[in-house]
Amino acid sequence: METLLSVAQNLADNPYKILSYFAIFSAVSTIIMIVKLFVVGWAVMDCWKNEKDEGRRNIWIAIIIAGNFIAALTYFTLERIMKKGGKDASTFKPAA
Repeated sequence: METLLSVAQNLADNPYKILSYFAIFSAVSTIIMIVKLFVVGWAVMDCWKNEKDEGRRNIWIAIIIAGNFIAALTYFTLERIMKKGGKDASTFKPAA
């Protein structure tokens, strides 16, 4: 494993090598961004189609858009838990 000093010396010897690091980083970042955008879009469309209660649907869509990727994963997780329990998420009433 290279130490930080040896990496800095290599970059000082060949300054164009850092461009390849930036290219790799930007490619990976772009792929991650596209996947996140797809998941958020999928969650919004799923919520729009499957959520029966309009108020609940609007709240979920606002949460998904504001919360981005984490909110989309939370939506899918909670929907799966609710449906696995035999209950539709739109008709779920918490215990009083």
